[in-house]
Amino acid sequence: MGGDNWFDYNYLIDHSGNHHIIPQNKKVLDLLTNNITLSSQIILEGCLVNLYGKNGNQYYSWKTDLTIGNYACEIMLVENIIISIDN
Repeated sequence: MGGDNWFDYNYLIDHSGNHHIIPQNKKVLDLLTNNITLSSQIILEGCLVNLYGKNGNQYYSWKTDLTIGNYACEIMLVENIIISIDN
């Protein structure tokens, strides 16, 4: 890492994550896909979930992982989104 980085690597690792977002309904989906810009600040309201299901004859299980590191991810059911745009 070069000396011109504006962030601290350890801070980034501790404060970032891999989030998979599931919109609860079409309204939330539309807000997530059509109303967010680079200058948007957003608050996602919802809960972490585990997924279980079946696709044809194949069953699957995808669990929220709260650890830090490779392959760790959170699966969030988004019930509401608040968007504010800085000018």
